[in-house]
Parts: sequence; C-alpha cells; structure tokens
Amino acid sequence: MRNGLYQLWCVASAARGVVRNSFARANSAMCGYVRTSTVLSQWTRDRQWEAAKALSQRARKEHATN
Repeated sequence: MRNGLYQLWCVASAARGVVRNSFARANSAMCGYVRTSTVLSQWTRDRQWEAAKALSQRARKEHATN
C-alpha cells in the first residue's frame, strides 16, 4: 500500500512539474518513479533483449575459440 502511494505521489509530482514547465523537476520525479516501480523496471529489463544479448555473446565466444 505504501509503495503504491509513493508511486502515485511520484507521478503527481512529475505531472505538476510538466504543468509548471519545469523539465528538471518532472525528469527527477519520473526517474524516481522508474527506480521504484516494479512494472517499469521489468519493462527496462526485457527478457527477449537479455536472451538475444546472451546468444550474441555466446556466438562471439564460440567464433573466437574456433
């Protein structure tokens, strides 16, 4: 519950910053929201991207050893 309220406060702070034309405040609030939000952090750690990156690294290692 507390985490949900904090996320809501971060979004409200970001919206207030945009309304005031204060990009720095909005950006700071959104950065805080991204750090605390599990949903957004899952989006930034895309599993398909991680799998593709691991496959690429494995292919490079195999190519280097052959």
